[in-house]
Amino acid sequence: MKIEAILRCTTLAIALTISTSIVSNAATTVATQSSRTMEKTALDKVFRDALGEYPYDVKLFDNTILRQRLTRLLGQQRYDMLVEYFQVQTPIEYGNGAYHTFGCQAHNCGFTEFEILYYPEDDNLCIRYRIEDNESIFMDKSTYISWPNQTL
Repeated sequence: MKIEAILRCTTLAIALTISTSIVSNAATTVATQSSRTMEKTALDKVFRDALGEYPYDVKLFDNTILRQRLTRLLGQQRYDMLVEYFQVQTPIEYGNGAYHTFGCQAHNCGFTEFEILYYPEDDNLCIRYRIEDNESIFMDKSTYISWPNQTL
């Protein structure tokens, strides 16, 4: 009888541990999804509020959410280069489901330039990053995207 009681307690303890783990993992997943949804909404608002404005005028790169996303996507060194050389700029526009802006190094456009696309529907931030004619593409999500003057 004591052995049965011990087995029942052990089984109950194992079931309780498994249930707690499942609930904990579900809560973590919900919290992560909620955080991403808030970040997506906030980044969409950053671009929406800046429509028609130049990135320099609205201090686009001073925005904490955008800075974090760009740093996570590009790494700190590439992010610093983008900010430093984003000198000649286009206003922020919206078309084909994406916000868009372009910037380049003064007197060196065509060789050192950057394009930023943000698709709010998919929360996909995309950067075309060109330094001295060496081009790289960085995207949050690997999807087919259309750049304003070219298709990838």
